[in-house]
Amino acid sequence: MPRRDNYSSSSSSSSSSSSSSSSSSSSSSSDDDKKHCKKRGPRGHQGPCGERGPCGGRGPSGEKGPCGERGPCGERGPCGERGPCGERGPCGCIGPQGIQGIPGIPGIQGIQGIPGIQGIPGIPGENGENGNNGNNGTNGIDGTDGINGINGSMYAVAGAAPVNGFELAEFFGMSNVDYAATIAIGAPVPFPENGVSTGGIIRNSGSQTDFILQDIGIYLISFIGSFNEPGQLTLWLDPNTGTFNRVINSTVGRATGANQISSNILLHTTVASSKIRIVNDSSPAALTVTPLPGGTQAGVVSLTIVRLS
Repeated sequence: MPRRDNYSSSSSSSSSSSSSSSSSSSSSSSDDDKKHCKKRGPRGHQGPCGERGPCGGRGPSGEKGPCGERGPCGERGPCGERGPCGERGPCGCIGPQGIQGIPGIPGIQGIQGIPGIQGIPGIPGENGENGNNGNNGTNGIDGTDGINGINGSMYAVAGAAPVNGFELAEFFGMSNVDYAATIAIGAPVPFPENGVSTGGIIRNSGSQTDFILQDIGIYLISFIGSFNEPGQLTLWLDPNTGTFNRVINSTVGRATGANQISSNILLHTTVASSKIRIVNDSSPAALTVTPLPGGTQAGVVSLTIVRLS
């Protein structure tokens, strides 16, 4: 607003003075003239503002107004340095055992170890004394003549000339007939029956266990049989000295009673009329030939000998 204090005061003073003058002039006029002066003249223009007067003293403080609304939150300040670690708390209780994981894939089978060195053969024991001759048995009833065999040079008798340069022989036993007794540890396996035979491979004086290789050469010797117990069979050789010794690379066996014991051996003889036998060697116990292995028919325990050169 425009400052009108001084102006108003001046105006008021001037007006008062004018009024006084007018009153004085008017007093000299007649009363009739006053009665006829009903209209007021127009207001004059406002004069200029006077100079501002000095500021007055500061008035007393007013009452404190109400608190304004809370302003927005400021930006988050930087994180302070990490404080020192507190002491370790006590161990918690052991949790329940987790579910067992899936078994891993089986590893690859390791390489077979190197065979150990063959032990030194033991010293042969002394030959036992010959037993007393048994009484001659009663002659049995003659059997029925068998069916004639197939004609051919391969079915020659033992000791006959070789056929086509080969010498061979087969000796065997039937499991349910020829093996009523067990084969003791260290005892030779009997092969009481004769199969095909030609050349110089013969029995040793009618023995059921010992066989003669009359000619020097390389022989393929094969044997096979079914037994109830775990065991080992080994080829033994007598180089025409009267003493049998184990052939080192000929031992075969099995740890359970679920399969046959069999072997194929190459033997090089350096002495004529060498003798061989198959022995129940180092078995845990005596061996029992299985009477009906795997079915209802008798099995065969056989020994096959072939001269290769």
